[in-house]
Amino acid sequence: MGFPGGLIIQRERKNNERRTVRCLPTLLCAVFYCPDIKEEKTMGVPISGKGGKVMLGSVTVANIKEWSISGFTMGTLETTAFGTTIKTFIEDGTGDPGTVSFSGNYDPGDTTGQAALATLCEAGTTSTDLYLYANTSTFWRVGAAGNIITTKAKAVSLPRTGLGSVSFEGKVSGAAMEQVGTGT
Repeated sequence: MGFPGGLIIQRERKNNERRTVRCLPTLLCAVFYCPDIKEEKTMGVPISGKGGKVMLGSVTVANIKEWSISGFTMGTLETTAFGTTIKTFIEDGTGDPGTVSFSGNYDPGDTTGQAALATLCEAGTTSTDLYLYANTSTFWRVGAAGNIITTKAKAVSLPRTGLGSVSFEGKVSGAAMEQVGTGT
């Protein structure tokens, strides 16, 4: 077992155990003893949200700090018979593509992003051009033949001290969200 990221700076065998030293860019190091392991398996690099953004068409929604996708859920039907003590299910062939949500700092001057999403919500208009970016080369969008119904917009919270926040939600319909790109 290792930790994501970092560089392998030393490998050696000691008492029939392979020793791997990994260091993060800050030079924080960890030593792992791996008895009788023939090969090292590598994992992909996790994606950071540092370069993230939300776009509506070609416009960046201002001041968004985080976004999430609830994920796809397959529908099920209960098949439990009388007298059974453990429920049983089968898939029903219909999936729920889930929801998207994002939030950040409230920006009343963002007329092409935050205000445009509020207009979509109030008009009951769907969108096919909402993009959730992790970085410049990786984003999520609704798949072909799908759309996103904006179900909550401009939910503003304004504390006595601190910045005002805003949140948005949408229901994905007709297709699952799909990832485009695999950058870091």
